[in-house]
Order: sequence, then structure tokens, then C-alpha cells
Amino acid sequence: MKEYESSMASLTRRMNIEFNRILLVQCGSPLIVGGPLIVYIASLATAPYWTWNSGGTVIVAMLSATPIINSLAFLMFSSKNSTILRRRVIRFLNLFISSKSQIIMIKPAEPRTVGS
Repeated sequence: MKEYESSMASLTRRMNIEFNRILLVQCGSPLIVGGPLIVYIASLATAPYWTWNSGGTVIVAMLSATPIINSLAFLMFSSKNSTILRRRVIRFLNLFISSKSQIIMIKPAEPRTVGS
């Protein structure tokens, strides 16, 4: 990659950096999620001294978080997606926080009769 850097466009380099960040987070997410699993296995090995009774429930919930982390990484670390996401969050917050009402009331149309 370094040897071809001079011939690459700046947009291509920026996209490569963003893509590498996304891949790094996606590779690390199973390690982050796997932390409680290691603690739970250690608590089973030391059962008479220390146990983690609700560990199985926490681990199942954490294991289902891996796809969520991967999709959030794609949304947050891609510059185009992050600007779109930021705009939508701001619009959503303005809808509920803003003092201005953005709801438009439309009068229903009266039914027409044939021949009039």
C-alpha cells in the first residue's frame, strides 16, 4: 500500500483508512464480547470460592451484541454514513426538543358527488 500511495487519489486513501478502522473494530468486537465468557469460565473453575450465578444470562446477551457492534462500527467510522446518521439524529432530537412545532394539520377533503 505504501509503494502505491503516490499514485492513489486522496479519496481512495481516505476510504482505505476508514475501511481499515471499520475492520479493526469488527475484528476486536468478539474479543470485547468474549471477556465476560472468560470470567464466567473462571468462576465455574473456582466454584466453591466464588461464583457468578447470573453469568449465563449476561453471556447470551453479550454474544448477541457482536452484530450490533459491527453494524455500528460501519455506521460511525464511514464518513459518509456518519454525516447522514448525525443529520438524522439531530432531526429526530429537534422534533422532540424544539419548541417549534413541525406538525402540519391538513383539513380533510370533502367528498365530491357525481354530477356537481
